[in-house]
Amino acid sequence: MSLLIFFGDSDNVDDFLDYMTDEVTTELMEAYPDIRYDKRINLRTVIDNIYNQTGHQFVIIVDEWDAIFRIWKNDNEGQVKYLDFLRSWLKDKPYVALAYITGILPIKKYGEHSAFNMFDEYSMIALMQLAQYTGFTDDEVRELCDKYGRNYDEIKDWYDGYIVSDINPPDPNYFDQERGLSLNAKKYSIYSSLSVVKALRNGVVANYWNSTESYVALADYICMDFDGLKDVVALLMDGGRVKINISTYQNDMTTFSSRDDVLTLLIHLGYLGYDEDTGEVFIPNKEILQVFRDSTKTDDWTPVFDVFSKCRYGIYPSTEVRL
Repeated sequence: MSLLIFFGDSDNVDDFLDYMTDEVTTELMEAYPDIRYDKRINLRTVIDNIYNQTGHQFVIIVDEWDAIFRIWKNDNEGQVKYLDFLRSWLKDKPYVALAYITGILPIKKYGEHSAFNMFDEYSMIALMQLAQYTGFTDDEVRELCDKYGRNYDEIKDWYDGYIVSDINPPDPNYFDQERGLSLNAKKYSIYSSLSVVKALRNGVVANYWNSTESYVALADYICMDFDGLKDVVALLMDGGRVKINISTYQNDMTTFSSRDDVLTLLIHLGYLGYDEDTGEVFIPNKEILQVFRDSTKTDDWTPVFDVFSKCRYGIYPSTEVRL
C-alpha cells in the first residue's frame, strides 16, 4: 500500500486517515465476506475479527510511510494522530506476521524517545545488513559499464561516493576465530542507481538528480544558516569534510535547533554522504555538487564564497572560518 495514492483527495491528516482506512477496510471485508464483524468497524477491528475467526495473519507493507511529514510538515497535531494510529494498528498485534514500512525519514522522535519502537530501522546512517542492496555497488557498476561500453571512471566520478557499512550485528563470514572478535564492518561505496541507469541508457553522463529532486528544497534548508551553515556548505563544496552530531535530529523536516540537524536531514535526503567511522559529512560526487552549485547561485551567497576564497587561498591569512 503506497500512502501517496490517498493524498490527492485529502485536505488534512484526519481526512487522509479516514480515506485510507475506509478504502482498506472495505477491501478486506469484500475479501472475507463470511466473517462476523463488530458493530464498530475500523481497520484494526476488521483485521482482528478476520484473524480471530480464521487464524490468518497479515504481511503489512506501507510504502512512503513518512509522506505526511513531508507534505504536512508543519501539522504537529496531525502527525501525532498519524503515529498513534500506526502504533494502535501494528504494535504487539497477533494478526501481524510482518510489518514493513519504507520512507526517506527515520522514525519520528519526540524528546528522547521514538514514537514507536516495534521496528528495526535501516537508514542512510545505519544501513546494516541492507547496505549492499541500497544502490549499485562498485563491482556492479564495473560490470554494467563493460556490458554497455561506457566509461567507468566517468560514471564513478559523477555518481559514486556514498560510504555505507553492512555488519551490525556481526556477520559470521567476517568472524575472527582466533581472537574471538568480529572484524570491522565491510564497507561499500554505493552509486546513485537511477542516475547510473540513465547514463548507461542514454550514453550521456550528466546531472539526472534534478529530474526527481528539486534543488529549491536544498536551497531552503541551507539558507536557514544555523550556526554558520553557509560557511560549512562553502567548505563542503570545496571538497572538505565536517564532523557533525547526528543524535539531536528529531527525524522530521521542521524541527531544527542547530546546523547539525539540517546536515543530518540532508544525509537522509541523499544530498550528503556520511562516514560513520569519522562522524563526518561530505558531498559524495559531481552530480550532487552540481545540485549544490545550482542552489547557491543567488546574490546572497556571493559574500560567503568571497570570504571563504580569501581564507582558503591565504589572501586574509589571519581570518578563520570556524567550523
